[in-house]
Amino acid sequence: MRILIADDEPIGRTFLTRILGKWGHDVTAVADGDAAWSVLQQKNAPQLLILDWMMPGVSGVEVCSRLRKEPDRPYSYVILLTARHDAHDVVEGLESGADAYLSKPIGPPELRERVRAGERILALQERLQDRIKYLERQLRGEEPEPEKAPAPEPVVLEESFFADAPGPLRKAPVMLREILTKLGADATAWEGGTADEPAFQAHATIILRRTEVCVGVDMQVSRKAAESLYGGVSGKTSQDDSDLTKALADVLMTCQGALRFAFDEEGFDPITPFPPQATTIALSKAPPSSAASFRVGGAIRFAFAQSGARIVMTPIRDLRVGNILADPIRDEGPVQLDFLSAGTVLNDRYIGRIKDLVSSGRIKIGAVPLIAGEMA
Repeated sequence: MRILIADDEPIGRTFLTRILGKWGHDVTAVADGDAAWSVLQQKNAPQLLILDWMMPGVSGVEVCSRLRKEPDRPYSYVILLTARHDAHDVVEGLESGADAYLSKPIGPPELRERVRAGERILALQERLQDRIKYLERQLRGEEPEPEKAPAPEPVVLEESFFADAPGPLRKAPVMLREILTKLGADATAWEGGTADEPAFQAHATIILRRTEVCVGVDMQVSRKAAESLYGGVSGKTSQDDSDLTKALADVLMTCQGALRFAFDEEGFDPITPFPPQATTIALSKAPPSSAASFRVGGAIRFAFAQSGARIVMTPIRDLRVGNILADPIRDEGPVQLDFLSAGTVLNDRYIGRIKDLVSSGRIKIGAVPLIAGEMA
């Protein structure tokens, strides 16, 4: 991914350049907004932008505003960097058209998640534009009708669990099969190998606050199925394990999002604190034998396991790294902006920020609701 960094602080600019380069990104770094705008006028300019709010000349907010006033330009995903923590300032940055913001000092985990989110959004935008162009060519008679892929095999339920499960899980077999089809999986995904001898596995977690239940979702696929899913998501061919596991994690993230939406519609108040993780099967932990499961065709298997996820009020002094927020930490002023959202996994920086907000009187709480339980 090509990324443009604009930051007038040399140390911060160097930090971002090095860490993003280490993660495999092609980075262009400049020291002010005017230089950033100049780069954006070039052909094939970077579409993922990390802009400091305050810079000499044109500010990051102004660069963002200019981009959004050019509707014919390919979409850019903009992350604003700011040392400001006032809710009004954050709102101003987002209203300028920014997609996300990061508060200084920047932690690598937060940076990685923002960049990964940007990559997913830009990939979806590209696929959507390609699809629009393809349909326009078809309407002009320049593109032949595509051959219809073989229909996937019926969903095979392996447990009676789904008959008595909450509504979203009863719908899961058909819903997840449809998602895989829409992502471009072809017949290979259903027929390539067997899910009884999987090569890859991905895991996702959904916590239902209303019922205090943690739902673990495991997806196991054969190698041929993983290659088909990678082709559907990226439009490329690969047999590299790192490519296949990343694609599988992205596929399961889409499935996790659909399940979360379904649970939310039925009032279960879901949160998803962790992004899905995928590994080769030799390195992963197999799902519990008691998990309810179903297969799509012969090569893809989903398994669901439930465990407790109690909500426990925890004093500020007892907060620990790895705790999961059950409710947002919210500004008590008129804007009511969330400082930290429900599902945030606490780290040292977040804990320090909560304590600073309490000690300054910005928020008035003595305890924080946390999720307790094994998030397998």
